[in-house]
Amino acid sequence: YLPAGWVLYELFKEAGDRREKAYFEAAYTTVSDPENIYGPIYVISKFKGNPKFRDLESKQWGGYVPNGIQAPKPFRIAEQYLIAAEAAFETDQEKARRYINALRKSRGLSETGLADEALKQLIRDERARELAFEGFRLWDLRRWGMGMERRLPQVDANGKNYFLSRDFSFELKRENNDDFFVWGFPSVEMKTNRNMIQNKGW
Repeated sequence: YLPAGWVLYELFKEAGDRREKAYFEAAYTTVSDPENIYGPIYVISKFKGNPKFRDLESKQWGGYVPNGIQAPKPFRIAEQYLIAAEAAFETDQEKARRYINALRKSRGLSETGLADEALKQLIRDERARELAFEGFRLWDLRRWGMGMERRLPQVDANGKNYFLSRDFSFELKRENNDDFFVWGFPSVEMKTNRNMIQNKGW
């Protein structure tokens, strides 16, 4: 999967963030377009899999062929700190700072002294960084009453993007009350149970 440009250039712009090397790596590819450009593009490597479960060797992927097999933990301390920071912000900003600073310190970042709206935004950004690509973002935006907008893609050193078809459009914006913020029921479920009512817009 290809992360959008704003993830690489804005969300992970602080130097020293240990998550950046764990989440992304450069892959070299040739794009099938008239210019036939060969170059690097960053891909998500957060879910390559636990090396203990590897079954094929590779010189390209850090010594093994990724298979995505993990040893997931149902309760992660980082997520608990994020939940605590977001909740504490409503009544005790100093406590919220303590939680978010503990997480930031463990990720190689400096502590923050931000307050009010700036602190709230930092907590949200840390949540986006820590839980990136794990399926939390849609529900976070829904909970915060925020809409979504497609952001710009990755570009090369000259500000040019070769990795999308030329007629690809970035004009996609949804308000928080959009029907698509609530998923539809699968059609097979609707056929199985005729008493079910499909969510609006689906």
